[in-house]
Amino acid sequence: MTTDTTPAVYEPFVRPERTFRKDSVLPDATDWELARIALDRRSSAGYAADPLADEARRIGEEFTAAEAARVDAFLAAGVQDVHRLGAIAAAPDLTGGDRTWLIDQLRLAGLLVLLYAQKAPMICQLTTAHVIQSERGVALKLQQLPLELPEPLDSLVLQLVDQCRDHPAVGNEHDAPWLFPSQRPARPLTARRLGARLRTIGLPPGVGRKAALLDLSAQMPPAVLHRLLGISIASGQFWSAGANRNEYAAELARRL
Repeated sequence: MTTDTTPAVYEPFVRPERTFRKDSVLPDATDWELARIALDRRSSAGYAADPLADEARRIGEEFTAAEAARVDAFLAAGVQDVHRLGAIAAAPDLTGGDRTWLIDQLRLAGLLVLLYAQKAPMICQLTTAHVIQSERGVALKLQQLPLELPEPLDSLVLQLVDQCRDHPAVGNEHDAPWLFPSQRPARPLTARRLGARLRTIGLPPGVGRKAALLDLSAQMPPAVLHRLLGISIASGQFWSAGANRNEYAAELARRL
């Protein structure tokens, strides 16, 4: 699986030249439920001769302007704020080494949320033993199958591994240094603390993970998501339900 790790630039659904329906056909849908449908329509439009025109038609037929704006706000909230990472880099109360390490940790954690829908508790449990380096490149074993990392994520992971070597290799089943250690010996950073740090760079983990799940479930079947990323098959099936409108409506009705 290859994924671009450059800072995300979100392409909005609401644009000046687009028109939308006046009455809602999904008045009770939540923001993420609307986003799931919108992303599926964007994915389907990618096969058209004119993807932008086909997307505009699909979205205009199914969404009101207000609903499309809700989708934009929801998805934009999952984009990592790289400007705040720059502000951290300039913080006067951090030494050079500490500053670099903190930024690398935030970048890696943020990318694991945004690209691979990982939960904060799972991220905190990662150790250097989960990083696999071979002739094929760098992989991260999140679940059953090692996940091959694209550039520049692979370099970021190796850099963080090097920075962790001076920390105690105890307190876990692998007897390996934590990738996200805490100030307490042999204990990793807590999920609550990691979540708070991610929010300081404009990335609420829950919102970012939902946006990632919407995208991933459109790319891979639930069984692959389970073996590669640890996302349950039931969850993968639910997030993929938006691919068929009738299936989506039935799923939504069961949950209301």
